[in-house]
Amino acid sequence: MTVRRCKLCPRTARTHKISREGVCTTCDVALIYWNKRTTSQKMRRAMALDSFQARMAISLGNIRTMTRRVSKRRRVAHG
Repeated sequence: MTVRRCKLCPRTARTHKISREGVCTTCDVALIYWNKRTTSQKMRRAMALDSFQARMAISLGNIRTMTRRVSKRRRVAHG
């Protein structure tokens, strides 16, 4: 059986409650918060996020995320 994932973020049903719509509770709360905002507030936030992303890309350079290896002892303990 596959683990249900949030449609908006990498969270899974193992760690967070996923609603029937396929969204975790954290993303659901964020969507409710931003749906109450005006279009200009949403656009301002989107532009701020774009500038934050550009700064992070410049400061981090070309860094890829690495998968975490689980030790054999830990696999047996949780397995």
